[in-house]
Amino acid sequence: MLMADAIMATGWNVSIVAMPSPHMVGQEDDRVIRIGGRKSALRVGGVAIYRWLRQFLFEGAASSFRHLGARFVEDPEKLFFNLYSGALSSMQASVFVAIDLPVLSVTRWAAERAGAALIYDSHELYSEQELSAWERRKWRQIEEKHIGACDLIITVNESIARELESRYSVGPVHVVYNAVRWKRESSRSPVFHDAFGLPPGSKIALYQGGLSPGRNLKALIQAFELVETQDLHLVFLGDGEMLGRLKATVDRHRLGCRVHFHPAVSQEVLLSYTTAADIGVIPYQPTCLNNQLCTPNKLFEYVAASLPIVSSDLPEIRRIVETHDIGVLGDMSSPRAIAKFIDCALSSPDRLQRWRSNLESARRILCWEREEAKISGLFETIGAVPGKDVPRTPQDRLLDPNHS
Repeated sequence: MLMADAIMATGWNVSIVAMPSPHMVGQEDDRVIRIGGRKSALRVGGVAIYRWLRQFLFEGAASSFRHLGARFVEDPEKLFFNLYSGALSSMQASVFVAIDLPVLSVTRWAAERAGAALIYDSHELYSEQELSAWERRKWRQIEEKHIGACDLIITVNESIARELESRYSVGPVHVVYNAVRWKRESSRSPVFHDAFGLPPGSKIALYQGGLSPGRNLKALIQAFELVETQDLHLVFLGDGEMLGRLKATVDRHRLGCRVHFHPAVSQEVLLSYTTAADIGVIPYQPTCLNNQLCTPNKLFEYVAASLPIVSSDLPEIRRIVETHDIGVLGDMSSPRAIAKFIDCALSSPDRLQRWRSNLESARRILCWEREEAKISGLFETIGAVPGKDVPRTPQDRLLDPNHS
């Protein structure tokens, strides 16, 4: 939504085409067009089936089931084309923006159909997630097929930008951080102390965001059997498919008095929760290239809340943390390493105070107000103004993956 706001501020009208969302928090934005109509349940089911089969195929299913499942997931380009093409086919616009790789193909089709400019906004290195080798190869083929047709390519950090440029001989790829708006006040809130009945002097290590596989969250919980810092609690703020398994880990290790779970909250109030913590934790491991090069949203949310960062040593997180001296990077590869690292991070009050002081400056730099200025400038470079089409040659038959 922040990108849509930035585009509208330069004089454009914006529509956002998105999947149906049964878990909306707050009122729906009136710019959003949900795809599917009366068939939305079936359409959402298509994506749900895709995701379920993906997970099933990669967890040791018998070869006969793998062969059957592959028929459903081997052509994700066609799947997402079928999901979005109906909504996009009637849209006339000067610019189409594909947010992430799954919709790049169908967005290119819509742009060329309308004679419009095409922007690719890659929020991660999608084809380098923790996927099977054949699925990584398939997504990379899709990206290679369409990325060269883009008038503008945007991504979230320097490492991913350079990787896309090198991999596909495109560029320049522009960097726009997934920052959040700067707020004048960052005073601490007692919301977690109140929610979990914690004594006023208790310290809080916060992990906020999706509770998804591949984020080293089980090891983070197990570390709290070994953490020696007195009155330190771990809070998970968020929801996701790992929630049940993480709660089971807490129960199994009898850590319910020290590890707590809070449901996700809306973006509008998120920072008032973030400021309730003492440190923000990012325990990701370089288990795939996407993880290795990540700059997760929580990094910028911690900064906005003046929360010192305790993170695994990953290159793009290092670039930000070390440049501004706002936290510490180290080994978080095992529960024992995490415990030792967190204890060390909290061992020096003077160092913690230095990080907090530096964060007051950093959050004025690493904020959306600076990033939205980049968006405005980039829209000027595509050679279009609101209401004026950028000439294109329609290639509907070539781009429609359903066409044989």
